[in-house]
Amino acid sequence: MRSYLFIASEVRSGSTFVAESIAYYINRRFGHEFWDLAKEPWAHVDATTPTSELLDIAHKLYLDRSGYASGKIMCKALSVLHKKALLSPEIKNTFFGENAFWIVVRRKDKLRQAISLATAEKSGVYHFYGDASNADDKEVAIEPLEIERSLKAIMLSDLYLETFARSLPQRQVLSFFYDDFMQDNGKYLNLINELCQFPTDPDALPVMNLARLTPTGQSGKRDAYEKFCAWLLENYD
Repeated sequence: MRSYLFIASEVRSGSTFVAESIAYYINRRFGHEFWDLAKEPWAHVDATTPTSELLDIAHKLYLDRSGYASGKIMCKALSVLHKKALLSPEIKNTFFGENAFWIVVRRKDKLRQAISLATAEKSGVYHFYGDASNADDKEVAIEPLEIERSLKAIMLSDLYLETFARSLPQRQVLSFFYDDFMQDNGKYLNLINELCQFPTDPDALPVMNLARLTPTGQSGKRDAYEKFCAWLLENYD
């Protein structure tokens, strides 16, 4: 029986870091290959995408020997799938049936998420691997109005994710914040083991740092945070 493990999230929530951490951990611990968990194969879809194409993408995902195929789905694509599921029993069964398991990743610090989004949109750097000093976002200046625009979009997406997580059967969903995952990788990796019915790992450590993704533009993002807070106090109405 083919099962699915999906991550649902929104941009700059930390979901790629979480997905990489999970994939590397599961590979190291069990030898399973969940590399597609960090990819977004439905990123291009919209309301006009045929049901057959949505299903074809799912069916072509790599099927690990554990019986799982995996992938990451952002809010825009998730909304398309959810609407299509109202009309297509096959979509409903594939993505929301009893063999579909979901990890919903959100971020507590919405302001830092908004700053990260505004920086990525301006610099074009969404994910980076290597020496952070070589990334193109290290000198990008973000204005408060750009952050405010990103923040408004993020708040609605976050509410959508929270609502989506509540709509799923409890045994099929694990919802958590990226911020909490960073504090205790091992706790959440074991909760994912439980979700997938894998053996619990007594040796999982609080901080394992398995992802390969490199944080970038940290100094500029800190400056933008302080600048926005000061601007908000002076300009809120």
